[in-house]
Amino acid sequence: MTLAMVLHAAAASELIPALRGWSGPSIDSVPTVDLSGAWSMSGTDGPGSANVSQVQAHVPGDAYTDLWRAGVIEDPLGRFGDWQTAWVGRTSFRLERTFSVS
Repeated sequence: MTLAMVLHAAAASELIPALRGWSGPSIDSVPTVDLSGAWSMSGTDGPGSANVSQVQAHVPGDAYTDLWRAGVIEDPLGRFGDWQTAWVGRTSFRLERTFSVS
């Protein structure tokens, strides 16, 4: 068991009794923002960060599919795909989108 798991278990054991009988606002009254849809993805750090500049991304989704749709990589499930696209798993990406909250 890792330290994080121990801390998580300890926090949960203290939090659950505290929440019993809680009468806070219902989920229907909490404002939400839908973040799904088109995003812009760029590489920030790692071996492939220079390969990715402002690629259209989708949320929910994953970097491999977005890079494949943009033509940056070949089919990651095709022949030698895992070898040719290994850099994607070692690259950090930033996803950006502008939205309004009212």
